Amino acid sequence: MSAKVKPIPEEMSLPLLLLLIVGIACAYADANFDLEAKTFVNQSSGRYYKLYNEIAGETYSANNEEDFEALFSKLNNVKRIAEELVSISRQAAGFNLDRIGDPETKLALQELRTAGDLFVLGDDYFSSVQMNLAALQTLSTDKDIEPYLGGANMPNEDDSALAYFPDIQKIVQTSRDADELKYYWEAWREKNQLWASLNFYTIVQSYQRAAKILEVPVHKLWYRYDSQEMLQQMEQAMVELRPAYQQLHAFVRQELHRKYGGEVVSPNGPIPDHLLQQVLEQVWAGGSILEQYYPRDQLPEFDEFVKHLSAKAMVNESENFYTSLGFESLSAEFHKNQLKEPNQDSPNDDCRPSIFDLTPHVYLMYCEKVSFRKLMQYHSHMARVYYAQQKSHLPSYYFKAYNLEFAVGEAVVLSASAPAHLTGRRLAKTTLSETALMSRLFRMQNEEFQEAFKCISQI
Repeated sequence: MSAKVKPIPEEMSLPLLLLLIVGIACAYADANFDLEAKTFVNQSSGRYYKLYNEIAGETYSANNEEDFEALFSKLNNVKRIAEELVSISRQAAGFNLDRIGDPETKLALQELRTAGDLFVLGDDYFSSVQMNLAALQTLSTDKDIEPYLGGANMPNEDDSALAYFPDIQKIVQTSRDADELKYYWEAWREKNQLWASLNFYTIVQSYQRAAKILEVPVHKLWYRYDSQEMLQQMEQAMVELRPAYQQLHAFVRQELHRKYGGEVVSPNGPIPDHLLQQVLEQVWAGGSILEQYYPRDQLPEFDEFVKHLSAKAMVNESENFYTSLGFESLSAEFHKNQLKEPNQDSPNDDCRPSIFDLTPHVYLMYCEKVSFRKLMQYHSHMARVYYAQQKSHLPSYYFKAYNLEFAVGEAVVLSASAPAHLTGRRLAKTTLSETALMSRLFRMQNEEFQEAFKCISQI
């Protein structure tokens, strides 16, 4: 016997019908809204790449020899591009995320809200943020520190004023005098701490203002990282590393106590900052506190491995590492238009390589100086170049400049600097003993501390 369907009462049929119609209309509207949002995301991703490519190109092509008119023109171009990036942020913010059904589209809109970055501050970015960033950079190169003891320790007792970089840094790399090291550590900070604090505070405020305008967490804008648990992850990493760092700290403190005595280094207290800086700067030098345990003379002169290479040849060598892993060679377009050596007419021993990788269209500047350390830096930078290429087919919201590229680059450096690789590439001719391998690894670990310390020691 078939079941009978009870008819809908006539007085209820109209309201139910209306609800059904409204439900269908809402579903249709949401589907259209998702489609509209997805179309916007795809179009904006292309605009994002194009605009940041233009900014990177302007920055990459700028140099100190250009006249004021040319630089002013570049600044106006960047301002125009900045306005367009801000418009992407504002349009993305106009979408109600609660109405977006597709999680990938929702994520894309969240990321595109930050496309304008600090440009959202308008002219304040160029008149304030850029000026403060420039001021912080010049603090380390301004020659405004009187030499220790009136220059008594300087060549020819030169009493000319010094800059932190490279003058004082070179002194820290060689001096064994604790009083001299303490003098420069204190003198530079006393001279610059007020301006450094003011400029840095202004920059922090600018990030806070921009994050508020863009309606995103300030840490997301500052760290360029999208994890909601980022701060907790950082804290957990430090908890895991703490035991190893405590042991390393105790070892360094003990050796400095033996070297300078209890009046300079307490056997139970913190390590004086100026002596920790000395340890990091002199880690590869003879007479460092590592000598007794990891003798420097057992290690080869690594710069000898590359002295026959040109600066460009070192860049090519780093590219060869990646092609040996199966990656394609970099294009002729890259080598012609995205790779250059600055200051070719006026070599600078203190030059540092730099990279512009806001999009897959990466620019790389290399240095005229030839050294093993520079070779390793190029290996690290090339990780960002190749990583960008692998992501070039992805939309902009997947392009996070520093999510993994740095870590990949550091892993590559560990491989590229390994004795087996160096002998395989015929850069090194002999293998290292077990003791020498341990010395190399310990010194490399301290060199990583040195790079981190440089970033904070000038603030």
